[in-house]
Amino acid sequence: DENEEILRAVWNAVSCRRRLAQRLIQRIDSKRARCECLASGRDRLKLRLDELQRTLGLSDLERDIALLSFLVANAEIHTYFRDYGREKSLNRRVIFLAECLDRSVSDVARAVESQERLRRYGLLDADLGFNKDYDGFLYEVEKAPLATRFYRRVAEKPLPWSYYGALAERQGDVLKALLASRNSARGMNILFYGAPGTGKTSFARSLAAELGLACYEVVQDINRKGDAAQGDPRNRFAALQICASQVDGAHSLLVIDEADDMLRGCDGSDGLSELFGGRTQASGDKGLLNSVLDGVQVPCVWIANVGPESLAPSSRRRFDYSIRFGKLDA
Repeated sequence: DENEEILRAVWNAVSCRRRLAQRLIQRIDSKRARCECLASGRDRLKLRLDELQRTLGLSDLERDIALLSFLVANAEIHTYFRDYGREKSLNRRVIFLAECLDRSVSDVARAVESQERLRRYGLLDADLGFNKDYDGFLYEVEKAPLATRFYRRVAEKPLPWSYYGALAERQGDVLKALLASRNSARGMNILFYGAPGTGKTSFARSLAAELGLACYEVVQDINRKGDAAQGDPRNRFAALQICASQVDGAHSLLVIDEADDMLRGCDGSDGLSELFGGRTQASGDKGLLNSVLDGVQVPCVWIANVGPESLAPSSRRRFDYSIRFGKLDA
């Protein structure tokens, strides 16, 4: 090999040996620093994956599927695997994931079903492609904890309970008794509905403070520009479920503000679609709504800006208790 012969000749020239040794040491140090940098980056990615797994409650298999899908989507593995991973057939994609992870096809197929966490929380889309909205978090472009994407603890000081006067006197004892006596094995769903600007959100926050509960708000759907988006209500259902899985259910109250789209039935038929007077254009998912209402074990206050004429009794019966907020008079 020509390079080896050149190096040997230089090394054998005693006057050049020291300089060659210095150059080699510099190259070795440079290579070591680059390897340490890469290793450090992998450690940071592992920390991000740990946070992702913890926040979304993923199993080890689900975590591995998410990581492999992330690598495929960002072309950080060999071209052969990248192209294979983008196979159009869902069956081929499941087989690809199973072979890469050395897991059974049936295990992977179950993990990527629509009702399981990877799809329910939006890590994978219907074609099993990785959701690039998570790239910023995994690449550390986003510095905030992942949980803040889904919910936040209300830090603002609430208005005093006495501020609400007759409302607190008339409804307060009922709400306190309901929440104090609830079965910890199931949640409780309370509906505040009525005209905008009538104090529904602030009353929910004050209720939490009055009961000594931590108040959490499920964030609204956010688009890439950081604005509140009229997006898929399933994103907020996912955020609600993530929040409920992370907080202390015995000492927390969840507030789902601007929940109109979530409460709208998916088919414009009976039940909660009547919230909106039987509109035919509906964006919610009634089956998902019912599942969440029955499955979340943390008490929730749902807030909707609809008038009493739009809310049918059959809709209210889906909730443990409801309060109508009328327009404020002088």
